[in-house]
Amino acid sequence: MVSTILILAVSVTTLGLAWSLLVHNSQPKILTLSDWEQRRWQIDLQVFRCLVDRNQEHYLALALPRQQFASFQRRRAQLALRILAIAKENADMLMRVGAIARNNADPILMREAENLVAATSHLRFNLLLAKYCLWVRWIFPSWAVSVPPVETRYQHVLDSLSIVRQHSWQS
Repeated sequence: MVSTILILAVSVTTLGLAWSLLVHNSQPKILTLSDWEQRRWQIDLQVFRCLVDRNQEHYLALALPRQQFASFQRRRAQLALRILAIAKENADMLMRVGAIARNNADPILMREAENLVAATSHLRFNLLLAKYCLWVRWIFPSWAVSVPPVETRYQHVLDSLSIVRQHSWQS
């Protein structure tokens, strides 16, 4: 019985890994900044801030009955998780933009591309932490779990992209 469960667990894990690799590799390739402009997702950072704001959460906890608050918090966490998934897609594309820009001969552009890749790496790490924090919020809506500053990192990545754009990389 234990061996059957172990074999099933390994099979499901292998299937999940293969599926994630196929999905990741099937994403459209970003070759230029115009590709990024066409394929990026618009994210309203104000909406995300509202969904994870501790003051609003505290207000809702006081204003709503316990069951209704828990339901509302779960919906807020789900919406925030959707925004994080979109931000991760954008970050994956920006990572490719930075990797391509690093191959340019212009040393200033190469440096700025390195900054973009570094900022995107930090963003991806914060996105992962925020995802886990939001899952904890979803499971335990009354717990006070703070979400890492994803929106400031996201803005920093977009600022780094603007600097890369200024150096007129358009291959």
